[in-house]
Amino acid sequence: MRISEIQIPYIREKQIYDESLGNIEKRIQLRIKQEERLRAKLNKLHRPNWVDSIVKPIAEELVKAYPDRCYEILGPFGIGAHVGIHFYKKDVDEKRRFDDDNCISITIAPGDLDNGELMIVDYSSDTKQYAQGTLGYLNDCNYPKVPINPDSDVSELLEWLEKARVKKAGQQEEGQF
Repeated sequence: MRISEIQIPYIREKQIYDESLGNIEKRIQLRIKQEERLRAKLNKLHRPNWVDSIVKPIAEELVKAYPDRCYEILGPFGIGAHVGIHFYKKDVDEKRRFDDDNCISITIAPGDLDNGELMIVDYSSDTKQYAQGTLGYLNDCNYPKVPINPDSDVSELLEWLEKARVKKAGQQEEGQF
């Protein structure tokens, strides 16, 4: 038997392997390019932000009821992801921002965000569920959250702001604030 007769099947097998390998490598490269395009699309997707998309428009509606005020949104903070909307009198310097009723606030917490649900943190009652110094206490988890009715308008929130203003005024008179 000649050596070439032994080499020929190997050479054919090697050619088939190389063709298959080339085809597989081409398919892998094509998949990599497709994956890179998909990853680029994924990176360009705008992830909705509930504060920007829901809370900010609510604040913009609420501030219309207070033409002498501007607003600031702070948060989300803590394990409850609370967001504060503060309405400051425009003509007050920063040092006196929190004196008297120069600032009125409402705190919003997320509910089921898949459905855009928001809640108001009700600071008028304390459940005392979490002891002072605990994470629950420090994150305002002692205060119940009241769902905001999606069918209501901002007047419901204006009522909460007014309640907060009256309560703050009462505390200031008693020297608690």
